[in-house]
Parts: sequence; structure tokens; C-alpha cells
Amino acid sequence: MSIMSKTMIFGMLVVLLTLTSCMGIGNSVSLSDLEGEWNVVELAGQPVNTKQQPFIGFDTHEMRVYGYGGCNRLMGSFEWSDESARMVMDKLASTMMACPDMAQEKALSYALAQTKKVKQGDTDQILLCDSLDNPLAKLSRRYFLMPLSELQGTWDVVKMNGEALPDSMENRPFFSLDITEKTLSGNAGCNQMNGKFKTLEQPSNSLVFLPISSTRMTCPNIETEFEILAALKEVTTFGMLPNGHVGLFAAGSVQVLELAKRKN
Repeated sequence: MSIMSKTMIFGMLVVLLTLTSCMGIGNSVSLSDLEGEWNVVELAGQPVNTKQQPFIGFDTHEMRVYGYGGCNRLMGSFEWSDESARMVMDKLASTMMACPDMAQEKALSYALAQTKKVKQGDTDQILLCDSLDNPLAKLSRRYFLMPLSELQGTWDVVKMNGEALPDSMENRPFFSLDITEKTLSGNAGCNQMNGKFKTLEQPSNSLVFLPISSTRMTCPNIETEFEILAALKEVTTFGMLPNGHVGLFAAGSVQVLELAKRKN
């Protein structure tokens, strides 16, 4: 183990010892409470602030855990005891990409490996705790399922791949969805675009955009337009974010676009 890794883990342990114990914080959760995806908002008491929010997903039917650490995707299985809300997920695997700052991802991997209990936190939040009731991570509900009908209307693109689009953009990207006809129309920031979409039987929140056509003007923000069109091709699911916006997610549940409903 490198000196940096040892220092990071030692620092985490010091912070953990100074935090309030999980004992007495909230009630234990049931297995059904875990179902879905959760943003990692705190690690060892420190807020998580990254361009792409790390998250953990629990599939309680197949006892599978998956997620994204900020650089690499995580996957594996977990064990659960309803009597004590005891969880074990110490055999997780991940992809092997190297990114400039891996400290936070390593801290998340450490927290997941040490998790033995799950407690209820604030509304739509849970706490992962170790065997001594020390809090390791705070998770917040990532998104909520919503009916397809609520996608009807016009949506402004406010974030792309975790980055907010600048307010200074002359032509803000937007598109309108017609749920009855299953069509898309709008402007990607320079060119008009049109296309169709479909849904699948599973999952219930599936959304797949078919090939999108667009006009061929050249504009200053054309790179942003290319990225938006590429992101739409990757979309597989959608959901309502806690802030009331809509998230569009690619394979692996990585969020590629954030949309805000345009007011009439």
C-alpha cells in the first residue's frame, strides 16, 4: 500500500472517531428501503463535491450492488440480514480507469468494504455504518420514478455530463417531447433537431432516442451541440431528480443530461 493510500485511510479513521456514532441515529432500514439508486453525498463526514456525482445502486431482487465512484464503475453482490439490518458488500469489483484524483474513489471503496449496518438518516437519506456504529457514508436518494406522461412539454438542457451549461450561451439547448406521437423536436444550441423515441417494457423508466436528424449550420458553440446529440444517443432511462429537474441516464446509470421544465 502506498504512503498516500495509508495517509488517506488514517485520515478517514481519525475523522470517523470524531463523528457522532450511528448508534441512536435513525432507525434500521429494511431491505425494500434500499431498492434504487443513491448519491454519495458525504464520506467520513466530509461533503462530496465532484462533476459527476458518485452513486450506489441496490438491486434487492438479485441482491446486486452497482454504481459509479467518480471515475470507475462498481459492481458486485451484497448480503443482508433483516433482523439486524446487517449488510456485507466486501467483494466488489470495478473498472480500472486511471483519473487525475482517485482519493475520493478509494475512500468510497474503503467505506463500502467496511459497511456492516445501514441506518435511516434524514428524509430520503440513509447512513452506511461500520461494525462499531461509526458512520462511513451518507447517501441521498438519487432520483424518483415518474410516469412517462410527465415528460410531455419543453425542456431546457441545464447540465451535460455533470457540468452546468453557461448562462452566457446565446442559444440555450432545448427540446420538446410529444408523448403521444413519441417525437422530439428542438434546438441543440445551433441547429434544429427532430427525431423519435421509444420505451421498453423493462425497466419501467426506459427511454431510447432513435437517430436524430438536424440542420447543418456552423455556430460558435457547435462542440456543445455535438456533445448533446451524442448524449441523447446514449440515453437508456430517465427519472425525477430531488431538485425537481429530470435526469437522463446512459448505460450503467451514469447521468448524461439534466433538464429543467420550461415555464409557459
